[in-house]
Order: sequence, then structure tokens, then C-alpha cells
Amino acid sequence: MSSFLYGILWVLARTIGRLCFHFRVVGVTLIKEGKVVVIFPEGSRSLDGRLQSPKPGIGVIVAQTGCPVIPAYLKGTYDVLPSGTMWPRFRSVSVLYGDSLTFSRSGDDGDAKQFYQEVSRTVMDRIASLGAVESPIQQSSAGIRKAE
Repeated sequence: MSSFLYGILWVLARTIGRLCFHFRVVGVTLIKEGKVVVIFPEGSRSLDGRLQSPKPGIGVIVAQTGCPVIPAYLKGTYDVLPSGTMWPRFRSVSVLYGDSLTFSRSGDDGDAKQFYQEVSRTVMDRIASLGAVESPIQQSSAGIRKAE
């Protein structure tokens, strides 16, 4: 690859990283002001319609705010805008809400990264159970077992 292309990729990576950080800071600020914030723990759209592994960002926000999390399963969104399409289709979408989840850290000496991941995994497991679909945590565990 040319150095020009590497330069473009570097700029894109830096810009995306800054945007993610900016939106996390804005989200934390809004939550501390008592506002409701919608967060998609997967971080991006699914390529195949299945739930994807969660990113730790929701755990970071919970750690910084102590806010409760209300898991929600959105059914039918992949049919509305499948991967690779530009225009949404008219399809039915439903939302199933779960009970509020609260998380508490067991002291300040615990591993922060582990807490973030545990929050993210718990939320995704609850979302999967709401939709009666396979959890991405179970999918990745099955993949690990297959590799052994």
C-alpha cells in the first residue's frame, strides 16, 4: 500500500476514535443530567442479522454514572435495513423491554476492564433472552470450543 493510503487510514482511525470518545463523554454528561440515553452495546450493525458481541463501552458508562440499564430487543430491524442496502424497506419492527438492571462494583480495587466486560456481557445476555435468540456470548464460546 502506498503511504498516501496509510495516511488516509490513520486519519480515519483517529477521527473515529475521537468521535467514539466524544459520544461517550456526551452520553455520560446527559445521563448525569437525568436524561435517557440509548446505547447499542454491539457498536455497529449486524452483517447477518444475529446479535454481535458487545463492546465494553456500555460498561464504562455504567461505571462512570452508576445508571441502571434497561435492556431492549429490537426485532425486525435487519429486515428493514439489511447489510449492503442503502434504503430502508417498510417492514414491521417491535421492541421488547426487559427489567431494569443495576450493577455495583465490589470496591475500587477491582479490575475495571473486567467490570466493563461483565456489564456488557450481562446486558447482551438479557437482550438475547428477551428476543429468544442465541446470545453472542454463547456463540463466541462455541467458536472457542470448536477451535480446541
